[in-house]
Amino acid sequence: MMNSWKFTLMFFLALMVSACQSDAESSDQEAENAEQLADPAAESDSPSENAREVAGENSLTLTDQQLIDVGILNREIQSMRQNVRSEISEMVKTNGLSMPEFQQQSRLMTGGSSSELSAKEQEVWRAINIEMMDMQVGLESAVKEKVRKKGYTLEEFKEFSRRISQNPKYKERQAQLM
Repeated sequence: MMNSWKFTLMFFLALMVSACQSDAESSDQEAENAEQLADPAAESDSPSENAREVAGENSLTLTDQQLIDVGILNREIQSMRQNVRSEISEMVKTNGLSMPEFQQQSRLMTGGSSSELSAKEQEVWRAINIEMMDMQVGLESAVKEKVRKKGYTLEEFKEFSRRISQNPKYKERQAQLM
C-alpha cells in the first residue's frame, strides 16, 4: 500500500513541480494535460448548428463553433493552471523554500532517501503536498465544469483538442477564427 502511495505522490509531484517551472503552455500541451483528467458523469450534446465544417483526419469533422469553443476553453484552462502554479510557488516560498529546494526534497522523499531530511523538513514537505493535491482536485473539478458548461463532455473536449493539435487544417482554421 505504501508503494502505491509513493508512486501516486511521485507522479503528482513530478506533474505539479514541472508545471510550476513553466510560464506558459501551448494548446498542444493543454490537449495532453486534458488527457489526465477523468470523465464527468453527465453527458450532453455538442453544439454544432450553422457552423462551417472543416474536414478531419477521420470520419469526425469539427465545426467552426467547436474550434472556437476548444480554443476558448484551452485559454481559460491555461489561465487556471497558471494561477495554480503561482499559488503553489507562493505556498512553497511561504514555507521558506525555493522551488529548487522543494524539488530536491521531493526527489529525496519519493526516492527512498527521506532520512536525509529532518523531521521538520519532512513535515513541511508533506503539508505542501497535501495542499498541492487539494489544488489539483479543485482544478480538475473547475475544468470539468467549464467544459460541461460549454456543452461538451470531457471526453469530447479531449478528443477535439487532440484532433486540433494533430491536424494543421484545424490549427489554421482555429487561428483564423480566434
